Amino acid sequence: MKNSLIKKIRENLTPDLLHPGWRNRADGPLDGHCYVATECFYYLYGRKHEWNPMVFRSDDGDTHWWLEKEGKILDITKEQFDYEYDYSNGHGQSFMAHPSKRCRILAERIK
Repeated sequence: MKNSLIKKIRENLTPDLLHPGWRNRADGPLDGHCYVATECFYYLYGRKHEWNPMVFRSDDGDTHWWLEKEGKILDITKEQFDYEYDYSNGHGQSFMAHPSKRCRILAERIK
């Protein structure tokens, strides 16, 4: 279930799901999709399996989102980086109480 869900999420990421600030910056198919991909996985699978949302905010305002559980990292969009991402500077962060509009659109696509 977990791997097939990740595959479906990745296959359904499209530019309309990008935050407006990323629409002219994304170079690859995963660029800028870390929030919506992570949020969607969390609400469809991760929350009930105790995965915790994590975020890193850089000094220039960029963010990167992933999930962690018992020292394991699940980064659905890790291939957007051409280097080994340093997760050690991240911290726990909750999502909104309900899935965002972009998350709901993505979830509908993969059902």
